Amino acid sequence: MSGEVGQRPAPVGYRLIVPSEWERIPLRSGREEAVRGILDRAFAELARTAPPAKLLPFRREAEKRLLRAASEARASNGIELYIPVRETGGTKLAASFVVSSHRMEREIPSDPLLIAGELASQEADSAVGHDLRTMEVDGALTVRREWAAPADPSRGVETGSRRVDYFMAVPHDTRRWIGVSFSGIGSGDPHDTMADALVEWFDALMETFVWRYA
Repeated sequence: MSGEVGQRPAPVGYRLIVPSEWERIPLRSGREEAVRGILDRAFAELARTAPPAKLLPFRREAEKRLLRAASEARASNGIELYIPVRETGGTKLAASFVVSSHRMEREIPSDPLLIAGELASQEADSAVGHDLRTMEVDGALTVRREWAAPADPSRGVETGSRRVDYFMAVPHDTRRWIGVSFSGIGSGDPHDTMADALVEWFDALMETFVWRYA
């Protein structure tokens, strides 16, 4: 057999094994419908024990908060937002993660930590305790960053949070990166045992990440 084998095309997406307690909100289109669907299911369960009229103000507030979170994530190149909507092991998690897509103006530099710095959000500038390291996720060059974000009452954020970001170079595309960014409050202290457990959970989740090809 002769002839050259062409380069494998870039992936068209990804797959993650997300627990059933979590829901996905698409951010490029359909986010309003997704939020309404999530709230329909959640408040249908609550309506079994409380009059719908009393639940309506809480639903409106929940919808406003979810749509605001989705808009903020979309503004940071987010393509999907994942939130826990049911208790996990009897505990209601205060956490979320966002998948984002980034197109760089130049090819990936020799030092991937430079890209991580470019992709990092501005609020990380005031963060405490950065932990930055490189690895591979499904064969892709990846930069993992862990840090603690302080409280920001001006934005309605009353407690600090633990953050973990994975920035992955998309295979066979020298200018595109995918980010998966996790935020968890824990029990109020970003360094408490609950926050540690949330980080361990997210790292285990990222072990299920695989690229999806056409």
